[in-house]
Parts: sequence; C-alpha cells; structure tokens
Amino acid sequence: MAKDSRTQSGMALWWSFLSVSWMTPLFRRGGRRPVVESDLPALETAMQAATAAAGMDGFWTSARAHAADPQGTQRPSLIVFLLRKYAASLGVLAAVKLLSIAIQLGTPFWLLPQVLKYIADRNDPTLAIRSGVGLAFIFFALQVVLSVINRLEATLALRLQVSITALLTGAVYEKALVLSPAARKAFPEAQTVNMASSDVNQLASFFSWTLTPMWASPLHIIVSIVLLGLLLGHAVWAAVGTLIVLSFAQSLFGSQFSTSIGGYMRALDSRIKLVREFLHGIKMVKFGSTEEVFEARVGKARSEQVKSARLFFTTLTLASAILDIQRILIPVLAFATYAALGGNMQSYVPFAAFGLFETLMMPLNDLPNTIASVTAFNVSYKRVEPFLLSPEVGPEDVTSRQPLQKNRDGPAIAMDGASFTWEEAKTDSEDQNKQEPFKLEDINLSIPRGSLVAVVGSVGSGKSSLLSALI
Repeated sequence: MAKDSRTQSGMALWWSFLSVSWMTPLFRRGGRRPVVESDLPALETAMQAATAAAGMDGFWTSARAHAADPQGTQRPSLIVFLLRKYAASLGVLAAVKLLSIAIQLGTPFWLLPQVLKYIADRNDPTLAIRSGVGLAFIFFALQVVLSVINRLEATLALRLQVSITALLTGAVYEKALVLSPAARKAFPEAQTVNMASSDVNQLASFFSWTLTPMWASPLHIIVSIVLLGLLLGHAVWAAVGTLIVLSFAQSLFGSQFSTSIGGYMRALDSRIKLVREFLHGIKMVKFGSTEEVFEARVGKARSEQVKSARLFFTTLTLASAILDIQRILIPVLAFATYAALGGNMQSYVPFAAFGLFETLMMPLNDLPNTIASVTAFNVSYKRVEPFLLSPEVGPEDVTSRQPLQKNRDGPAIAMDGASFTWEEAKTDSEDQNKQEPFKLEDINLSIPRGSLVAVVGSVGSGKSSLLSALI
C-alpha cells in the first residue's frame, strides 16, 4: 500500500504529537472553507480498523479452542487479553504518570521551602541551592516539564482509546456475522448495535483514562499523606481521619452508579430494538394504524432511560458535593490541629503543607468520576465478553446449496431425508423450565416445475418452519 502523503515521520511527527501542532493547518483551512476528508491527517496504519481487527486473532483462537474443548482448555478472558496486548502502552502511561506525581509532590515539599528559606535568609545552612536565579530556573523548568508531561499523558491515553475502540468495534461486528442461532436470540441486533456504539466506548475509556488513575491515585494520596506527616507531625491524622470518613461516604454511591448505568443500557437496548422493528415494518404499521402503540412503547423505554440518567447524575452530584466539603474541611482541620499542638505557623511549613494539600485534592477530585467509570466498565464488560465468547455457527448449521441442474425435466424443489433444527424452542412438556429444540426430521419432498402446492397442517405443526427451511 502506498504511503499517504499526509503522513509525517521522524522528529516532525514527535513534535506534532507533543504540541498538537498538526491541528494548526486544519484550523487555518477551516477558517477559509469547510474542512473535507482530504484535509485531515492520515491515520496511522496500526490504528486503522482493518489493521486493528487482525489484533483479535489470538483471542478468537483461544475462544474457539475453549468452545471445542471446554474441559481441557481455559476460558479466555477479554480483560487479560487487552492488558497483555496493550501492556507497552499502559507501561508508558504508568511511567509518565509516576513522573508527573513526582514533580507535583516534589515542588511543594522540597522546592517551595527552598525558595522561602532563600527569601528569609540566604545564608541558611539547609539551602541546597544558594542562587535565586538557579531556584527560579528550576521552578520554571519543572512547570514546563510538567505541562509537557500532562499533554503527553492525555495524548497517549487518547491514542490508546482510539486503538482499543477500533479493535473492539471490529470484533463486535465480526462476531455478529458468525453467531449461532441460539446466540442470535440471546443477543438481538439492537443489543449488538448498542455494544458497538456504547459499551465498546466504555471499555476503551476505562483502559485509557481510568485504569492508570486506579493505582496512581491511591499512591499519590499515600505519598502526600506521608510528606504531610513529615511537615505537620501528628496533626496529619486529623486530615487522614476526615479523608477516610468522607471517602467511605463517597464509596457508598457505587451501587447507585451500577443500578443507574445498568438500567440505562437495558432501556437503550429496548428502545433501539423497538425503533428497528418500527422502521423494518413501517408498511404494516401504517396499514394497521398502530403508530400510537409503537410511540407509547418507545416513550416507555425512553422514560426508563431518563429515570436512570436522573439517578446517575443525582448520585454524581451528591458525590461531588462531598468532595467539595472534603476539599475545604481536610486542610482546615489539619492546620487547626497543627496550631493547637503548638506548631510554628510563621515558618515555611504551612506554605509547603498547603501546596501538598492542593496536590492531594487532584486525585480526590477524580474519585467520583473514577467510581462512575469503573461501574460503567463493569456493566459493559459483563455485556461484551459473553457476546464475544458466545457460540458460533458451525458447518452443520449452514445449508448447502447444490448447483443448478440443466435438466428441465427434474423437480423444481427436492428434499431427500432432510432435517432442520431450531434451537431453544418451547415444548409442551411437564418441565416448562427445560427447553428442547424444535426439529423437522427426515423430510422427503419433490415439487414438480410449474405445479401449485399447498402446505396444510394444524397450528404449530411446522408449516412456516418448512418454508423457512426451504428459503
């Protein structure tokens, strides 16, 4: 495949990657005329859907091996597969995050006290750097580096999200083409469309934006508390106690997040299914004047969506309110306790501690969104993984077609000992919980050309099933 002329390489690509300067010409063109597809920079080959789809080959191999031998092979895990596949990208994100945390904590804990000591007494023996210019340069350089790191972290996460979205979207549609009849009943078209549009995005967002903060935020909080303990002494326990109580209160909203997101996705599945039924049968709906019936059913599903969305945002608002209280209460109680224990409020300690409290608020600010994202991931994962591991159509499920006969004297339609099976059909047996497949067995049929044939039988005897088998 020829290389796209819009593709950059070398240092130009890296500088464009870090500074997002590739958007500058796009904005200029957009200011002069409408932007068209050829104006957009070329997507890297590794991030294109056709290339990403091949990345699932290992998962499909394990899934099909497990389906063939459930006892002798291990059931594949989608989350383990994704962690292994994107381990390198996640490792780079982890390294960037650790460097960002080190700068955020090191600036108030070490550099800020150095600046304050230099201002108060340039001959202070504890000064590591005795040059004001040197301190200013270090302070400026750290802020520049931190800004670049934050930009790099966001860009890496976005690239990872695009890659995972392309991979899983292709996997969902690829799986939809080979579902067995039983799996098609368990996963109707509306749910498949919803998986490709909503659930896949939730999974990609979790791996890109939530997985790293899940371990980095606790680490950030623990290191911040340790450093605060070195500055404030026993007064830090007032902050720790408040943090534990309010964080526990926030964690109680997790079940509400799960309930609201699960209800929203189920209602969305139902609404998409109803709309598809309406569009596919629009003629019958018009002939029967049943628009109001469909409108009422769609409206009911939409009301369930709105109800779940209202619960989600109400819960998120309450969790954010606790966070706002936490942001004010923790430093106030810590400084009050520090002063009550005889701490020196005239030294550099309050300024350094206040800077650490500001950095401590960063992971705490993300806590409600992290809880919501983890909950949404859990709901979507429980929908997508069973779908990807669902049974596939086998050779015995595919109707073989014989070549057309040139002999015009033969029958138009012929069956000789044909058998057909419909999975999970209900029976009239005493055990209503057990479902046996409906079958048409040993069908012998010969219909001459030009003849008129009627299929006659009682309700449920298989007339429509026979016609379906012929088709």
